Amino acid sequence: MKNLLILFIMLGLVTTSFAQPTGEKGKEHREKIKEWRTAFITDKLDLTEEESIRFWPIYNEREKALRAIQKEKRALHLKNVDELSDKEAEQAIEKHFELKQRELDTHRNCFIKLKDVIPAKKLATLPRVERQFKKLLLGKMRGHQDGRQGRRGMDGPRGIDDQEGGSGRM
Repeated sequence: MKNLLILFIMLGLVTTSFAQPTGEKGKEHREKIKEWRTAFITDKLDLTEEESIRFWPIYNEREKALRAIQKEKRALHLKNVDELSDKEAEQAIEKHFELKQRELDTHRNCFIKLKDVIPAKKLATLPRVERQFKKLLLGKMRGHQDGRQGRRGMDGPRGIDDQEGGSGRM
């Protein structure tokens, strides 16, 4: 049981431990990333103006709910396993499963709302496009942290304007 809890904690730390700037600079940084994500997803899904108007409020609602769940997960992972009783460890594991179920429910509810907004093919493409954006962004941020800025500096992750088939429109 202790090994299972340690596994969950390690998985949580790996998936949630990404250092971000704080304060005013951090807020600007997060806003810029949100703009890049919006442009990237809009372009890759080829959302029409009407689809985009209806898509983004639902998507942003989902992202807000998922951030709240992630915050709860991080708080859960801050506990020292060695200081927990078996009962507390079991409760932590149950809480972990509850949070995972809430995540799944959040994704499902978003799908239900979005299936009336965009075609199923575009909706089915969304997870892949999100992974592409995260990969581009992480690569860009790693390069920046290592002092190796790409040709675009911190204007945006490579790929928003210059990948095949991308129009660069917002």
